[in-house]
Amino acid sequence: MSHIPRVSKPVHEWTSEDLEAYNIKLEYQDSSRFFELKPNEQLPEAQVLEPELLTVRDAWSSTKDDTYTFLRLLKNANMYTVAEETAVVDFTFTLMRMIGYTSKLYKRIVRTRKRIQILIAGELKDSVIDLCLIDENGNMLLVIQEDKRALDSHASDPTAQVIAAAIATVNDRDNRRRALGLAPVQSKIIPAIIMYGSAPTFYKIPVTSELTKAIAAGEFPQHETIIPMHIPVVPRRDRRLQEGMDPLENRRPTFRCFEALKKFFDGP
Repeated sequence: MSHIPRVSKPVHEWTSEDLEAYNIKLEYQDSSRFFELKPNEQLPEAQVLEPELLTVRDAWSSTKDDTYTFLRLLKNANMYTVAEETAVVDFTFTLMRMIGYTSKLYKRIVRTRKRIQILIAGELKDSVIDLCLIDENGNMLLVIQEDKRALDSHASDPTAQVIAAAIATVNDRDNRRRALGLAPVQSKIIPAIIMYGSAPTFYKIPVTSELTKAIAAGEFPQHETIIPMHIPVVPRRDRRLQEGMDPLENRRPTFRCFEALKKFFDGP
């Protein structure tokens, strides 16, 4: 809303009020709309590094080192405490490799605690991204934030923070383009994920030059930004956050969502 104060603050302090202040709204979408599937098209089968991930329930039943490590970290991510606050990041880092997000072929790596800056209401503010996928040119293709409410019930909703982080990645890309004598991008979709334990929620964040300029100036954008989001469909939806990818029956549909998201890494 145009009357909501727009103040300069670090990305980790963003809330739903900041989304309203910059004319940003969320829209839940089913898998067909979110992943832009053709009529009657199904989500792609997951291309996992170790097929055993889809058939072995727990680490002690595994026969492969990679499966054992993944399932141990998954269990920690679902059960972690204040003393193990890095558990979700540790798990997600390994997850990115196991589902083919990182590879020499596609020249992608994962970084943790990546620090960049964004201009908000006339002041440069820090953005520390829990994990991000980076190409060989240093462009961030995907941002991932942990939902710390799994650790602290008083923690804030990370949705606004992951959106602000995605906007910051485009701001960072534009700054590097200017240094090379190239024009900033006019519009870019940044995929994003919020991890609650081992349960992901997916986002596609459209970042336009109008939006970045409005945030930089602390002004209300004329055009509304709609951010699609998708929650994987699993058998026990009411237990999704607690179970995450621990049950085998949750793993396959969730992995398929991760697989479908790959198409947006190099999109417009």
